[in-house]
Amino acid sequence: MIQNELFDYYIVRNSGFFDSRFYLREYQDIRSADIDPLWHFIRYGWKEGRNPSKTFDTKYYLDSNPDVRYHNINPLVHYIRFGKREGRITINRSIKNIDIYSANESLNNIPWNLKLITESRENYLPKVSIIVPNYNHSRFLIERLESIYNQTYKNIEVILLDDYSADTSISLLEGYADKYSENTQCYFNDSNSGSPFTQWKKGISLASGDLIWIAESDDFCDDDFLEKLIPYFADESILLAYAHTIFIDIAGNRHPFAFESYVTQVDPQKWGTSYINTAHNEVNTGLGLLNTIPNVSSVVFRRIDENFPLFNDYEWQKMKVCGDWLFYLNLIRGGRIAYCHETHSYYRIHQAGSSKKAQTQDIYYKEHEKVACTLAHSYNVSELLLKRFHDRLLNYYLQNVKHGDKGKFSACFDFKKILDSRKNRKPNVLIAPFAFSFGGGEIFPIRLANALTENDVSVTVFNGGYEPTQSGVRKMLYPQIPVINNNPTIDINSMLKELGIEIIHTHHASMENLFASRKVNGYTGVKHVATMHGMYEMMENFTLNTREIQKSVDHWIYTADKNIIPFKKTDLYSETKFTRICNGMKLPEFRKLDLSPLGIKPNSFTACLASRALPEKGWKEAIEAIGKVRDVTNIDIHLILIGEGPTYDELQDQTLPG
Repeated sequence: MIQNELFDYYIVRNSGFFDSRFYLREYQDIRSADIDPLWHFIRYGWKEGRNPSKTFDTKYYLDSNPDVRYHNINPLVHYIRFGKREGRITINRSIKNIDIYSANESLNNIPWNLKLITESRENYLPKVSIIVPNYNHSRFLIERLESIYNQTYKNIEVILLDDYSADTSISLLEGYADKYSENTQCYFNDSNSGSPFTQWKKGISLASGDLIWIAESDDFCDDDFLEKLIPYFADESILLAYAHTIFIDIAGNRHPFAFESYVTQVDPQKWGTSYINTAHNEVNTGLGLLNTIPNVSSVVFRRIDENFPLFNDYEWQKMKVCGDWLFYLNLIRGGRIAYCHETHSYYRIHQAGSSKKAQTQDIYYKEHEKVACTLAHSYNVSELLLKRFHDRLLNYYLQNVKHGDKGKFSACFDFKKILDSRKNRKPNVLIAPFAFSFGGGEIFPIRLANALTENDVSVTVFNGGYEPTQSGVRKMLYPQIPVINNNPTIDINSMLKELGIEIIHTHHASMENLFASRKVNGYTGVKHVATMHGMYEMMENFTLNTREIQKSVDHWIYTADKNIIPFKKTDLYSETKFTRICNGMKLPEFRKLDLSPLGIKPNSFTACLASRALPEKGWKEAIEAIGKVRDVTNIDIHLILIGEGPTYDELQDQTLPG
């Protein structure tokens, strides 16, 4: 049966008659289940009377062709092979005003979680840091390193680590470092760390690339591995991309236990084709039940820094079984994940590996408890999913642990403790700045996003993009925080639902209006918080310009009494809906700067004004004031102005005081 269905699958796929966008849009249950739409149609859909496109009516074709129904033939396959040349009809043409689906239909009809939102992928060539953590794998190193240095994608640096190996690993690593000295560094430990995750952390701290690939020393991959995965990251919401994994044995032959066999316990079809998914959906449909990313060698991820919360978790660094799973769950929060079926990583299974040894020991189940607690604490998952996690692991325990019973299992995997972890879960937050540009109202949401991330909140940044991105401002955001760039094709409601967003926090009237106008019949349950930065009190026609905004915003934050004057004047103010906060920022690090390139001497007094270069920000007044102070005091005083805007453009054409 499966062989026949595979035959039908390839016939339909190559025919162009199946419209996956239509199928996913038309059938919400398929979209939610994250199943390959074509595979679903081949196996189940046509039997359920589902249509493969707007130009093919499954029920009509079967009703009109009793020979096809009698022989129980997939009607679309029959039409492709025979019906088309026989002139058989695919849709009831007596029905008026049929809406024929166009292949050029707007991107709005593609489910948001399947889109890549990016300006251009052609010139996207980020530096990739490849970390090779090795311990006593000299037998496999040549194959591993050749698969790295032969990558068709060339913008790489290679960081070779060794954890005090006792074999010939060091000489092999040094040989490759000499051969590829222009992009390779070696770091060898003087004693064994006892933890692969300590090595991961070390390698990440040494990395300078925008993306990171931890290439385990006993695995290898296809030469186009990076070439296939890197383009996904042109979309700033993609935090992790991973390739199809092929399990191999010590000798490098295909292992009888395949990746497909491993993940079929979650979904037998999902990994048959490439996909993109939000972390929220991925956890609720797969990664929350099983570590469906079986090996880190198949993964490329966006750079993380010292603020990554897991780096301060001592227990994680000592884990033996589930440390990689825990790493992925922390890494992808708030963002999206991509799976590429078109390239492969080869994962070597060691029969005597640490995971195999641990499967009959308490530590195996205690580490799964830590994963389950992380799921309950960090993701909006149901009690039913956590119960499925518990039941699957309990069955595994009873099958593999001699003299094991439910009581002993509960001592290792405490389900009440896991449910209690849900009580401390914080909401998923979407921070929506006007742009990555200079200005207090633009910098504040970046600092807020960073602070929330440090405090274990899942944060996604939605960049309004109403001004050009300033690279210095963009770099202020922690690299592990996902960014969605505003695009007219984005369905706001779909985006909020797919991400599992519970709070929207906007910081500009344009952003308040964007969510108010496009959140029509919106995703229920999401709250809208708006922080004012001095715009509303200057707004003309306040009532008219805020009519829709007032309906959308659930709570207002302000920093000065003047912010709320127009709300009070129009009887829109209530103490329960407005909260005042103080201005503030995280204390920055101070360091001495050499200002001599600007003609400023070390003993000079220097003032600095950093703001958007608008007339009301006082740039010209500051220049005048500094000039008067110099004239009166004869002190060597300088002024540095930092910002962008019309005043900056105007001053560039003027001769300023020396």
